[in-house]
Amino acid sequence: MTRGLVNACRVVCILATKSPKCVTCGITIPVQQVCFEMILAEMHSGSNTTFPRMQCTVCRAILQIEEIVKDFTMSEPIMLNVGGRLYTTSLMTLTRYPESMLGSMFSGTLPTSKDLQGNYFIDRDGKMFRYILNFLRTSHLDLPVDFQELDLLTREADFFQIQPLLEALQKIESQVTKMEKNAMLNIIHDSQLHNVGSFTVKIVNVQIFSTSCALLKLLDSKFYYTFNGDRLPAGTNLEDLKFISLEWAESNTSAMERRYLTQNWKSLHVSPSHQQIANLEVFVQQVLKIAVSGGFLLHSFPPISFGTVILHFTQYR
Repeated sequence: MTRGLVNACRVVCILATKSPKCVTCGITIPVQQVCFEMILAEMHSGSNTTFPRMQCTVCRAILQIEEIVKDFTMSEPIMLNVGGRLYTTSLMTLTRYPESMLGSMFSGTLPTSKDLQGNYFIDRDGKMFRYILNFLRTSHLDLPVDFQELDLLTREADFFQIQPLLEALQKIESQVTKMEKNAMLNIIHDSQLHNVGSFTVKIVNVQIFSTSCALLKLLDSKFYYTFNGDRLPAGTNLEDLKFISLEWAESNTSAMERRYLTQNWKSLHVSPSHQQIANLEVFVQQVLKIAVSGGFLLHSFPPISFGTVILHFTQYR
């Protein structure tokens, strides 16, 4: 008997909206007296040996089991409110793994609660539940290529006690750990010259890409701008960090910095030394210093060529 059919039978036993009745006399037969799994197993296989004529104790007529199964399979969708996000699914999906928390909740073993609109309410991360629900539907873990919240998803899977999902996450985490140990960093750069009076200002643009999200976040936290005496963050949205983009004006004179105001140009600095980044060479040196102090070992130091600087690291801590 297939797992899905067994689960369906268990749910019918507990959540059927009406008890089975004798076809002939209409007398209700208590659900707990009927082994739906055995009946449906024989119906599914075409056998008719154990229950040649499953009858009630009054008129011994055949049970109306087909109607109950039909009512179950055609049941209305279930609406879930998970942390404020609404999902629509089925009872079969939620009880795919009976030993999980969701399986227990929607088989009647654990209590459930509803919001003001009548949706089943679960106070967990609504965004992560999307991946959990898809796993319940297909038994496959499908994540975006740039997915960066494995720890959070693992905590949610652990809360719902979905063991096959936890095993799938462990396999992915082991693969990610191997990839994270070897990190490549690409610094793509260009510059433009601007004439302001008797001065020539170079505006430098860099974009930093890396196979290590940890290295990107580390670099993102160290650089900042100054403009008109104010300190401004140079960071990116850390929730979706794919690369770092920076732009600054090269200058070593305070007279030139006063002219920045009319052009909205900013100077770039690095913490904790608060050193101003005078040129691209200094910037690359600071990137290397930050990476090494953060636990990344540099394999080699390439020359700063036109267009792209490629650095190879190994994360050792």
